[in-house]
Amino acid sequence: MHEESQPGTTEGLAELYARMERAEARARDLEEWFAVGFDNSPNAMAVISMFDNRYMRINHALEVLSGLTREQIMSVDPFTFALKTTHPDDLAADQALFGELALGRRTTYSI
Repeated sequence: MHEESQPGTTEGLAELYARMERAEARARDLEEWFAVGFDNSPNAMAVISMFDNRYMRINHALEVLSGLTREQIMSVDPFTFALKTTHPDDLAADQALFGELALGRRTTYSI
């Protein structure tokens, strides 16, 4: 804050509000930037909630790779989807990495 803007004063509150608005606008810009890159990536990707074992977001490349629609993918849990769609040669590694993800030992992986 500027030296003349003290917390609890009208000027201090106005500056705090302005900072909050700028931060929210920046967060929206970053979300849009992420969405464009994620959705248009040629790599099949998914964002998974490990808390309730569901897909939060998938991209078109995952649909193309799997041959399934967005609705079909989103309707199954990620672990079941991985078992059904992972190449047999990659299944053991995929299961091990997914397990590490579920245990919080990693935050991402790729096969």
